[in-house]
Amino acid sequence: MTKREREAARGAGRRPGAGEGLRKILVINSNEDTVEMLRIKLERSGFETLSAHVSDVKRGRVDLQAYLRRHQPAAIVYDIAPPYAQNWTFFKLLRSTDVMRSVPLVLTSTNKDEVEAIAGTPVLEVIGKPYDLDAITDAVHRALGGETGWQPEEN
Repeated sequence: MTKREREAARGAGRRPGAGEGLRKILVINSNEDTVEMLRIKLERSGFETLSAHVSDVKRGRVDLQAYLRRHQPAAIVYDIAPPYAQNWTFFKLLRSTDVMRSVPLVLTSTNKDEVEAIAGTPVLEVIGKPYDLDAITDAVHRALGGETGWQPEEN
C-alpha cells in the first residue's frame, strides 16, 4: 500500500490534533503539492482540512460517499483537471449522489473558461490557475454562507 493509499484509508490530510470545533474543508486534487499548499492556507484561515486525490476517488481506492458521511466536511475544494470533459462527467456523477449534493463546492481548474463552457450551467465559482490562495479562501467562506468573521491573514 502506498503512502497516499494509507492516508486515504485513515482520513487523508487530517491535521494532527485539529480541534473538533473547526469547520472541515475537503480538498480533492490530483497534485500533492497543491493539496499541501491549500491545506496550509485553509488551516491558517481557521479550518480543519481533509484531502483526497482525484485518482484515488476515480479508481475506487477512496469511497467518497462513505468518506463524506464519516468526516462531514462543511465544503469541498474540487479540482477539474484535463481531460476536462471526462473529469466534468465524473464530477457530475459524484455531485448527483445525495451525500455530495448537499455539500457546498469551490471548483478549481487549469482552464477556467473550458470548465465553465463544459458545465453549461452556472457554477458557484471556478477559480483558475495559477491559484490565488486568498481567492480560494474567500470562495470557501462564500460557499459556507459568507459572513464567518474571517479576516485575511497578515503576511
